[in-house]
Amino acid sequence: NGKLNINNIQGLIDATGGTVELEDGDFVVSRGSNISGADVIVNETAKLILKKDDTVNNISGNGGLVIDNKSTLTFNKDSVFSNNLKFESKDSSTVYITANADSVLDLVKAGTNTGLTITIDGTDATNDLNIDGTNISNLNFLNTVNYSGALTNNGITSNSGDLTLNGAITGSGSFNNSKNVALNSDASKFSGTYTQTAGSTTVASTGKVFGGEKNINGGSLNITSTEAIDYTNV
Repeated sequence: NGKLNINNIQGLIDATGGTVELEDGDFVVSRGSNISGADVIVNETAKLILKKDDTVNNISGNGGLVIDNKSTLTFNKDSVFSNNLKFESKDSSTVYITANADSVLDLVKAGTNTGLTITIDGTDATNDLNIDGTNISNLNFLNTVNYSGALTNNGITSNSGDLTLNGAITGSGSFNNSKNVALNSDASKFSGTYTQTAGSTTVASTGKVFGGEKNINGGSLNITSTEAIDYTNV
């Protein structure tokens, strides 16, 4: 019971396997983190606090999973975790998702976040997201992503891959594109700023172009929508 600071977790968790059960108190991993090779059980009265970049392997239990100190926690195709974990992010940390995006987003959205960045890299998602600029401040898309959730963007959303948007886009934040965006949905109620520096934005016949200010500083804008187009803020 209390707090255990772990400067080098190699002495606690064997990188080739094994199981560590955290029963009570705070277990703070501050450097030399390596939880990717072990099974970790976090009991209800315990917290696993990660202050260094790491990758989830198998984390179970109903205790706390905390990322802090601007660290990045990666969830990939081999990541196994319990949705009963109490997720928390602090100090502008990052959740990096390369597989099973909806399950990870369920865990993150149910938690407590401060200044969190979510990066979705090469995997599809249908989970609705609220990028409010405070709890979740940034959303990044990398490589090929089909996103079908409703996106409320009052923070900063950035795309540097091949992004297809199938859900409604609203909010008053910033949306930055440096590669390719295919818009199949209604973004007309987005009142923020859409800025493109390279690549393309293609609005399909089922889509509605972004509302608000549109800065096409590079690349192309292709509109095939049958809806009326507001050129006022282009």
